[in-house]
Amino acid sequence: FADMTAINTLVSQLASSIDDTRMATGSEAMTEATQVYNYVKTAAATTPGLKPLADQLGQRFQRASAATPTPTPTK
Repeated sequence: FADMTAINTLVSQLASSIDDTRMATGSEAMTEATQVYNYVKTAAATTPGLKPLADQLGQRFQRASAATPTPTPTK
């Protein structure tokens, strides 16, 4: 039982580290994607060929923000 408890603790720590890394990577990817979207949106104002791409990216970002649930405040 003690050995299994120790293994469980190690596995839980590993799972937590994996989750932390996954969340950090996702956040970083979203930050970079937002930056690219902003660049495309700005460039679309002077380069008409980029307008469809900017619109398509805008729809993608709109869906991503709509899918993110708003946290409810706790008391």
